[in-house]
This record gives sequence, structure tokens and C-alpha cells, in this order.
Amino acid sequence: ESMQVRQQESEGNLAKVLDKNQVKRLKEIQLQVEGPAAVIREDVAEKLEITEEQHAEIQTILTEANTARRQIMQKNFQFMRSLMPNQPADGNPPAADGQPDPNAPADADATAGGAQGGQADQPGQAGQPGQGGRGGRGGRGGANGQNRGGFNREAMQKAMEQPEVKAKVDEARKEAQKEQSQLRDREYAMVYKAMDRRQVSVFKKMLGKPFDVESIMGGGGFFRGGRGGPGGRRNGANGNANATQTTAAAKADSAKTTPAASADSSAASTTTTKPATTPRRQSLRERRGLGGQQPTPESETPN
Repeated sequence: ESMQVRQQESEGNLAKVLDKNQVKRLKEIQLQVEGPAAVIREDVAEKLEITEEQHAEIQTILTEANTARRQIMQKNFQFMRSLMPNQPADGNPPAADGQPDPNAPADADATAGGAQGGQADQPGQAGQPGQGGRGGRGGRGGANGQNRGGFNREAMQKAMEQPEVKAKVDEARKEAQKEQSQLRDREYAMVYKAMDRRQVSVFKKMLGKPFDVESIMGGGGFFRGGRGGPGGRRNGANGNANATQTTAAAKADSAKTTPAASADSSAASTTTTKPATTPRRQSLRERRGLGGQQPTPESETPN
């Protein structure tokens, strides 16, 4: 509850910096950044009157899209490894740019009853809200600049100094961006098919005019993880895991009170946070009766 109060205070501070039109635009951009997953975000789903059947169908669509994103990432990772000398063209992607380290042990708090952000959605406990997956781990350094998974960044940087290698990488990056864009378009189309015309019309109005989302997300980098899925409904028959809710209001405390501040530039400081109403899930140590001091809701790390 204290997180909800803090979020409301931040949103109030943001309203002091931006005018009504800028705040409205900022909310539109927030939905565009979240993508099709925003449809079943709790507050949006209520406005659209999404049924339980629609919620389940859309959740499945989002899960399949996340799987496709990981496949694209794996393919690009293998291509990058093939460009480096003495590096096999297989293995796991490095932990970088928000992508969880595949070789790292699973975090019990993040995986028990719910999926990690950017990964496949799984149902939560009945009658409880799905808990958002936490963000991906940062990459770990290794000997000679080698990350876990055997990916040597220094070797890649050195290889990129060769014009022919750089040209291949640039071409592959453009292709990856194209694939990600096409996947996102298909994801939107399938989600819209699961909705009726009125719901689609209302949601498109909520999105507003198109915004260059990739400028916020940092482009279609090779090792950028997929977006997390939305949270499950409260008190529903099936809570759903894997939620992310981006909100620029979380940055309001550090915003400058400049009258000319633009909504688009403010959107660049969006952060991913857990829904304020989501209760803290017990840790593995607590469930096993081992005790141990746990972080309070105020000190939890947001998604």
C-alpha cells in the first residue's frame, strides 16, 4: 500500500511539471512501449471489459510471441559467435541488456508460481493476482572479458574493427530489427482478433498517435530480452504471472520543473515497475521455514 501511495505522489509531482495534454500523451506512449501486453494490464482490461476467456486467449498469444522473440535472439547470437575466431557457433546468449543469464541458477522468488520477465507466462494461484516477473540479470564478467556462456566481448569488439565483419553485423542487425517489427505487428493483429470491434476501437484511442518506441527501447539489439507479459487479474479464476507496467511517473521526483518539457522527451525516462497492488511473494527460505530477514515492500527492487 505504501508503494501505491508513493506512486500516487510521484504522479502528482509529474502533473505539476507537465500540462494535461503532456500527461495524456505520456500515458499513450507508456501503452505503446508495453505493446499488445498492455491490453490485459489490470486497469486497461477493466476499461476494455476484457472477459476471462479473452484474457486467457491473449495470454497465450503473448506467451507464443515471447518464445518467438527468444528464438530470434538465439539465432542472432549464434551468428555473432560464428564471426569470432575459435568460437563455436552454438551455446547460450550472454546475460546482457536485460536478458537473464541462461546458465545462472533460477531465482526461487522469481520463478515459484510465476515466470520471469520476458519469458513464457504461467498461471498464478487461483484467486490471486499474477506477479510480474523481475527484470533480467546484468551480464557477469569473466576471465579475459568472457561472459558466462562463453561469449567473449573483447574478441567481438576486436572482430568488429574489421570492415567486412562490421558490415555483416550491421546487415544482420537490420534483419533482426525487421523480424522483431514483423513479430510485433503479428502479435497486435492476433490480440485484436481476440477482441471485439468496440474493444479494439477504444484501445487504439488509448494508444494515440504512433510513437517511435524503438527510440526508447534502444533499437533491436541482438541481446535485448523480450518485454515482460502483463499481470494477472485480482480475485480472478486464474491469476497470471509475468507482468510489467512501465510508468514515467516513477521518475517524477527527479524531474525538472521546466514549462517547456515535452511529453516525448519525458517518456525516455520510463521505468518498469511492479503493479502497486501486487503482494510480496514468500521467498524459498520462508516457504521452507528457514526464516531470514526479507526486504520490505518499500525496498523491493522494481521490475
